[in-house]
Amino acid sequence: MSRRFPPYARRRAAGERDEATTIDKHGGRVERRRLVVTTMLGGYLDWPHAAQVGRLERTVTIDGVTTVEVQCIVTSVPRSRADAATLLAWTRGHWGSRTGCTTSAT
Repeated sequence: MSRRFPPYARRRAAGERDEATTIDKHGGRVERRRLVVTTMLGGYLDWPHAAQVGRLERTVTIDGVTTVEVQCIVTSVPRSRADAATLLAWTRGHWGSRTGCTTSAT
């Protein structure tokens, strides 16, 4: 078995990694959403059709109090169809829709 020289592995990892960030400000609330996705784990996961795996971090600050929420994402959508920015927009749309349903139900 041959090991890859570390610079090769770092270049490969950097080529398969994508990142997107958004910042929203509403009144006294600031929300930063950062999504980092990679295509490297697709062959390692026991998850059918996994094309990209990501880490979504939401940092919300309201009146000086900061909370952080981390969510893992697995998708079958290939990078050629959805980069990190597109996936981040899709997750935002999902939560916006869910929030809208919750708001209208109360």
